[in-house]
Amino acid sequence: MNSWGKIAVACRIGQKPDGEFFRCWTRLMLGGLRDGDRVLTPAIEMPCHYAADCLAKGFLNTDADTLLFIDDDMVFNNKNLNMLRDDEDGLQYDVIMGLCQSRKPPHRPLILEPNPNGAGFLVPSAPPEDKIVDVGVVGLGFTLIRRKVFEAMEEPYFYWGEKGDSEDAMFSMAATKLGFKLGVNTRVVIGHRFPVIVEWDFKENGLAYESNGRANK
Repeated sequence: MNSWGKIAVACRIGQKPDGEFFRCWTRLMLGGLRDGDRVLTPAIEMPCHYAADCLAKGFLNTDADTLLFIDDDMVFNNKNLNMLRDDEDGLQYDVIMGLCQSRKPPHRPLILEPNPNGAGFLVPSAPPEDKIVDVGVVGLGFTLIRRKVFEAMEEPYFYWGEKGDSEDAMFSMAATKLGFKLGVNTRVVIGHRFPVIVEWDFKENGLAYESNGRANK
């Protein structure tokens, strides 16, 4: 696989999108997409798993090669998508996410590496710099998923597990069982706003908090 091909951009909106996200989204729509890319109608006011499933089905009805999920509280710029889709090291993956921090304190990096003893996942206190990390679970904050992953699965693609596992975890574990490769690209740093923005700062080797967005950077 030498590219992610044509990308369909998808977003789930619960009640209303964050204002900083909307600014980033607008700039992406106006100048961040390439010929052949598609934009799906956002799924609004639906349970999160149902919204994700509806968007996945809508994506499969297009001619796009890859689905890009962006959550409605992410802060990003157009360079982030370019870097995620153009990074040659990432082309070996079937699902890849930019580096996001969790919304809840202590805002740890969303890097869930398989535990060698087979019990759950390991989450580092600090992400490794300038690399792609193999993971067992990805979120849907800023995430590319190849068409072939959905085509290999049975519906529904996203659902909550009986033990309380989230829709993105259930999807990820199903994809892993089918042999697909999941990763997090720490070269692509995405902000998470709640309503301040939290992201990892490699220069300071710690969390950075901002009240304004990075869309102009």
